Amino acid sequence: WNATTMWNTCTGTHNGLTITRQMQFLNGAGTPQQRPDSTTTSMKARTTVTGTTVFTNATTNGPTITTIVNRNSDETVTGLAKSSTQRVVNGTASGTENSTGTDARGAIAVDRTFADTTTNMTFASPPIPTAPYPLSGTITRNIASSYRVNDAPAKSYTAREVHTFEAGGKLTVVTTMNGKTRTCVFQLGPTKSAPTCTQG
Repeated sequence: WNATTMWNTCTGTHNGLTITRQMQFLNGAGTPQQRPDSTTTSMKARTTVTGTTVFTNATTNGPTITTIVNRNSDETVTGLAKSSTQRVVNGTASGTENSTGTDARGAIAVDRTFADTTTNMTFASPPIPTAPYPLSGTITRNIASSYRVNDAPAKSYTAREVHTFEAGGKLTVVTTMNGKTRTCVFQLGPTKSAPTCTQG
């Protein structure tokens, strides 16, 4: 706990990556708290992941990949008061991953960028064990990547996913990849069903 910044911070390393997590609790007046108590109504969380990690495949001619990672996220959760009937999540996440290495084809390079937004993701409070899915809200994911083998021209891909949750356990996922759109509807509960998908 840092009394100046008003954040709880935890930092660790794993496989060459430095992971820093920060958390802050707030009361109804918006005053930061070191830990939650009976006056807590919301919380904020921040996470950063940076560093270089190496993956080596033990199989013959398997890939050896070095990836430079730079990712961050920022999230707010409201509705933490004891009397609240809903908890709402809003947040953003973005970052890059740049990979280079070799496999049976030669030198490969993959670059990825992403940007995610969570908007008014709403859950029942207290949670309903038989219906743990969101009541409403959206998650939007934007991904761009390029892939190159040896000196060949890079191939680029773009994708956008919009996940929309509705009351009653309905989830609609609209995926657009390189200009082509696919819509799938899922029933998460109370009775699950196979998704129905349409193109365009």
